[in-house]
Amino acid sequence: MDLSLHRIFSIVLATLFALFLVVIIVSADMGRLGSFLSLVRYVPGKDFTGHLVLLGTMSLLLNTALRFKTFRWGSWNILVGTVILLVVGTTEEISQLFFVSRSFSFHDMLGNTIGIILFGQFGYWRSQRFQPEFVHKPEPDTNNEAKLS
Repeated sequence: MDLSLHRIFSIVLATLFALFLVVIIVSADMGRLGSFLSLVRYVPGKDFTGHLVLLGTMSLLLNTALRFKTFRWGSWNILVGTVILLVVGTTEEISQLFFVSRSFSFHDMLGNTIGIILFGQFGYWRSQRFQPEFVHKPEPDTNNEAKLS
């Protein structure tokens, strides 16, 4: 397991940002997000932009911590961290249906999805271009049997 200083830093940063997001979510679930929202009242498209930037940043940090690990789905390379965040973000948005102080929104889910995919793909592209040694390399396929398409 490669635990270089860069990797340790990326894991710690992703963990701290995830904890920050948990504090925001729990505060919102308890109806105590007012003071945080007053900080962003001048941001254009407040709610949508907030979802896009917060979940996008988490996507960039998580995918970096995972060394941009991918899996194949057809002809696509899919980032593992992106899938994790899409599942968690969608689940969290749906869970808002059960809190009086929250409101479910497809608009918020769209902001989450765009941010997660866009920031994750940007990080993947940047790492492949400028730090190819940091990107996770899948194990070579040693199975010589014919593969089904």
